[in-house]
Formats: sequence, structure tokens, C-alpha cells
Amino acid sequence: MQFILIAFLVLLAFVGIIYLFNILAVLSGVPLLSFLGFTKTITSDPSTVAQVFDGVINVYKVLAVFMTLLFSMIYLYYNFKISEVKKTKKLERTLAERKELEAMVAIPQETKKWQKIMEHVSSANPSDWRLCILEADVLLDQLLSSLGYEGDGIAEKLKKAKRSDFSTLDSAWEAHKIRNAIAHEGSDFAINQQEARRVINLFQSVFLEFKFI
Repeated sequence: MQFILIAFLVLLAFVGIIYLFNILAVLSGVPLLSFLGFTKTITSDPSTVAQVFDGVINVYKVLAVFMTLLFSMIYLYYNFKISEVKKTKKLERTLAERKELEAMVAIPQETKKWQKIMEHVSSANPSDWRLCILEADVLLDQLLSSLGYEGDGIAEKLKKAKRSDFSTLDSAWEAHKIRNAIAHEGSDFAINQQEARRVINLFQSVFLEFKFI
């Protein structure tokens, strides 16, 4: 783009020099080759001089219009490119801020499940109270596996735990036994919301000990 501007400026200067020589030739009466519409016979006649000046003015008018259009197009082009760059940077900044915000507010999967459990235990539906205990027991199984306890079920994993390493072991056992009763009896298992909250608190004490939620 800079090369084009320089080329047009050189052309403009070249045309100006040619017309300057033509003017001098007319004023001095020295013959000069015609250029850009000038007649071959050049005299110092006033009308001819006037024609020369008119030609110079007309050419510079055309060049002025052309250069104005050229610079306007360049101006619009660079404004467009600058606008695009700003939009791109703004989008990149927005995405970066969004990722940072998502990283800050990211909630572990276990915590999300626990929040769902707390919603169920706060429900007015007795079936939700039983469901939240079953869901909490699933989280207990995941916790035990993450701690390295192996076995076919939660009971086998709990048997391998030691109270010296597991201060809430009794709470885990009690909560799991109630879960088993619900699993066996289903909707026939009688439970009120207060009891459901008590069992959920047993699970919660285990999870908090190991910072699982």
C-alpha cells in the first residue's frame, strides 16, 4: 500500500514538472514538444498561456479528485481492518475471561450430586427422602474406592477400614445399613423427613472428613 502511494506521488510530481516546463516554454517562446493535449506549436500568445494554465488546473483537479478517492478508500480500508482487529481482540478477551470465570466457579461432580441430594431431602415428597439416602450411599461407595478400599460392595470396603484412619466409620456403617433397609423394603420403608435429614447428616460427616464435598 505504501508503494502505491509513493508511485502516485511521484506521478503527480512528474506531471507537475512537465507542465511547469510547458509554461516556461510558452512564456519564453521556446518550442517544446507537446504533452497531454498541448499543441505542437507553442507561442507566447496570451490565449495560449491561458490555455496552458487552464490545462494545468484541470489536470490537478482530476488528480485531486483521484487522490481524494484513493485516500478515502485507504482510510476506509484501514478503519475496517482496525475494527476487525479490535473485535477479534475483544472476543479473545471475552473468551479468556469466561474461561477464567468458569474455572473459578467450577463445581466438582461430587458436589453437584450432593446439592441434588440436599434438594431431595428438603422436598415434601417422602419418596425423595428415600431417594436421597440411596444417592448418598452411591457417593459413599465412590469415596471408599477413591480412598483405595476394595471389595464387591460398600460393606466389604468398610470392613477393611480402620477407625484410626476413619474417624466417622460408625456413621458410615449406620447410614449404609439404613440404605440397605430402604433398598430391600422400597416404598414400604417408613421414614419421616427428620430421620432422612439425620441419615444424610451421617453421610455428610463422612464426606467432610475426607473433603469429598
